[in-house]
Amino acid sequence: MRIFIVKILALHNKRKCNISLVITRFWGNKKEGQDGQVQFTAPDRVEVDVVDLEPLSSEITIECWVFGNPDAQPENGTLFEAVNAAGQRVVNVHLPWSNGRVYWDCGQDGGYDRIDQQAQTEDYEGQWNHWAFVKDAEAGLMQIYLNGVLFHSGEGKDNLIEGIVKMNLGTSGNGNNRYNGRVDDFRIWSQALDGETIASWLNRQPTAWHPNYEALLVDYRFDGANGTEEVNHTPGGHPGFHHGSTLRRNTPGRERFKGQEQGFRPWLGFGRGEYLEFVADGSILNLRPVAPLSLSTWEVAGNEVAMTDLTYHYAPGETEWIPLFGDTVVYPIPGEVSELTSDPHPPSSSASSSPRPS
Repeated sequence: MRIFIVKILALHNKRKCNISLVITRFWGNKKEGQDGQVQFTAPDRVEVDVVDLEPLSSEITIECWVFGNPDAQPENGTLFEAVNAAGQRVVNVHLPWSNGRVYWDCGQDGGYDRIDQQAQTEDYEGQWNHWAFVKDAEAGLMQIYLNGVLFHSGEGKDNLIEGIVKMNLGTSGNGNNRYNGRVDDFRIWSQALDGETIASWLNRQPTAWHPNYEALLVDYRFDGANGTEEVNHTPGGHPGFHHGSTLRRNTPGRERFKGQEQGFRPWLGFGRGEYLEFVADGSILNLRPVAPLSLSTWEVAGNEVAMTDLTYHYAPGETEWIPLFGDTVVYPIPGEVSELTSDPHPPSSSASSSPRPS
């Protein structure tokens, strides 16, 4: 429930009076309080704790809101990918590839199942769109939903979804083919959600009222502070980890419904009375969020390497102090600088020029 009170200055019997217009609107449980999103600027990524993915087998649904950067898309990028111990792809989405096609790969048995479809520019860049990727291996069905409507489907897809040892959001499993854009409400389910359920809940946070709530494995809302782990809102879920310079930012009010909200009829009420008016005269501090840079420590454990520590650091930046009447004055923010080694696995030239993803 939301209640808005709008104060209107009006004339009544040649006297000024204040009228409070009360607008009451019910829109379920969508983003009460803080509403954040994450911005990926290559080479950023969020690492999913694969312990949460152990229940996956024959069914899966992965859904999220996506706002592709129009200055970068379409490009050879990966929205997310999960791989097994042999480095084979188990789950993957290109949204899109440089040819403007959306690819949904899922299941591994000596190769992966795939469906793909050409998308329109507005489907992947410059605006918010909700995408859901579904597979039911027992039924042999794979589906893609765009804003709650079936976008594409394929049959005869029966490879199981098992053995995931690594998953990244924002890059491929090895950190290549990075995604440029913004993401919100990233969720993974161990069941194949139907189209009606996807459409009904795409703009709401999942609760116990969701028909598949017990199958929810990952629920990232990106509402936390920069430089902290990503909370998994699923009961008993493990946190995700931000790498690179991912930027979590508050979603402006005009974007909270991601452009999907239709017209509505509000409940209106009017009241009249005496009010104390106070007009503040001063300055406005305009704070621009600054993305931290992650620094991780790794150790050799047998034939593998394991992350032992993850910290976040800020370089010196700037904020803007803007007087109500006057010029903009810029003040520096104290920060810290660390000398870091870049990603040792840059994208290969063949990956960036391939017209069709492997």
